[in-house]
Amino acid sequence: MKYILVASLLTSAVLAAPFAQQGQGNANTGNNNGGTQNTPTGAGATNGQTPTAGDLATAVSNWMADTSMVSNFLNTGASIQNNAAFKQAALVAYNAEVDELNQKAVIDAANSQQPNVQAANSTLATGGAFMDVVTKLQIMSVQGKAAANNIDLINQNRCVNVLPNIDAYMASTGSSSQAVRPQVCDQTGVAGGVQGSGPTLPGQPAGTPQAAFTAAQALQQGQGNGQVQNGAATGQTGAATGQTGANGQTAAAAGAAGGNAAAGGNAAAGGNAAAGGNAAGAAAAAGGKGKGKGKGKAKNN
Repeated sequence: MKYILVASLLTSAVLAAPFAQQGQGNANTGNNNGGTQNTPTGAGATNGQTPTAGDLATAVSNWMADTSMVSNFLNTGASIQNNAAFKQAALVAYNAEVDELNQKAVIDAANSQQPNVQAANSTLATGGAFMDVVTKLQIMSVQGKAAANNIDLINQNRCVNVLPNIDAYMASTGSSSQAVRPQVCDQTGVAGGVQGSGPTLPGQPAGTPQAAFTAAQALQQGQGNGQVQNGAATGQTGAATGQTGANGQTAAAAGAAGGNAAAGGNAAAGGNAAAGGNAAGAAAAAGGKGKGKGKGKAKNN
C-alpha cells in the first residue's frame, strides 16, 4: 500500500500543476545522491506570484539541462555493462526527469491559460506520457539491466509525446529553445520508427504512451506506417513487462510533490540502494488545498 500511495501522490502532482500554482515550498531541498537537480528561482517559483521573464528563462534553461541528462542515459544506458553503474546512471536520469516538474510548474504558473500549454499538458499529464517515463526510469534504477528493455519503450513515448510538448511549453515563454533529443529521436518521433505529429494542439486528443507503443509494435510487425493514432488507444502508464520493483513490489517514485506542484523531495538513492524517499503534500500542490503524506522505499537485493 505504501508504494501505491507514493506513486499516486506523484501522479497527483503532475495533474495538479497547470491549474493552481499557489503552493509554497521548494521540492528540491531534499538529499539527492543521483545527479544535480535544478532549483526553481524567482517569485513565481517560491510564493505563488506570477513568474517574471527571468524566472521563465531560468525554467527553460533548467528544463533543457534536465532533458539533456535523461537523453544522455537513453543514449548510453544499453552499453553500460556493470549493473551497479547502470542503476546509478538510471537514477541520475530519474532525478532529472522528476526535476522537470519543477520547471514545468514555473511555466504553468505564468502560462497555464494559454491554449497551446493546456493542449501540451493534456498529453504530458492527463495522457500519462510524462509519468510513464518517470516510472520506467525509476524501475531501471531499482532493477538494473534486467529492466533495460524500458529504454526502447521510453524512447517510443518520449520522442513522440513528451519532448514535442516540452517544446510547446518552452515556446509559450517566447523562447526558441527545445528539449534535448536522444540520438534515436527526430523532431516528432523515433527516426525511422514510430512517429507523432508534433506538439498536441488545441482540439486534438491527448497523446498516450500506449498509443505510441501500439504504433511501434505494429510497425515492427510490418503493419501500418508507424504513425500514432491518438484517441484510438487508452493510455497506459508503466506498460513495459517486468515493471516491478525489488521483491516483486511495484517500484515507487521517490520524492513526490511538495508546494509548487513540483516533484523532487528527498529523492535519495545511490549505489545499490535504489530510490526511496518521503512524499508529502502532493495534494497541496493545487492551491494548497488538502494534504497528502506517504512514504515509499524500494530496496535492491
